[in-house]
Amino acid sequence: LEHLHTLGIVHRDLKPENVLLFPSASKSEEDVAPPLAKLADFGWCAELTETGRHTFCGTMDYLSPEMVNRQPHDHRVDTWAAGVLLYEMLVGAPPFAARSASEQLRRILAAEFCP
Repeated sequence: LEHLHTLGIVHRDLKPENVLLFPSASKSEEDVAPPLAKLADFGWCAELTETGRHTFCGTMDYLSPEMVNRQPHDHRVDTWAAGVLLYEMLVGAPPFAARSASEQLRRILAAEFCP
């Protein structure tokens, strides 16, 4: 993700299905390396411009407030999605889950996450 951002590219669809884990080569049985994470599905990737991007895209659970509001956005939307992904890993559910899409968008904008 950092490499994409260094190249001026934003992923815009960071979610569990797009993070692939591969076993790392361990030097010995005692020195077990953590898995290697790689990103997949670059269909929504975009090159950043000086004015940012305005496209509403991605997966609802991981949308940032600026994407919901169709405001200019940059690499920080990926940082938001990474935070949502980490929350989901720790809690076991996405933070802004709701019964309807409109309610979920409202919860994202209000930063009203599920405890």
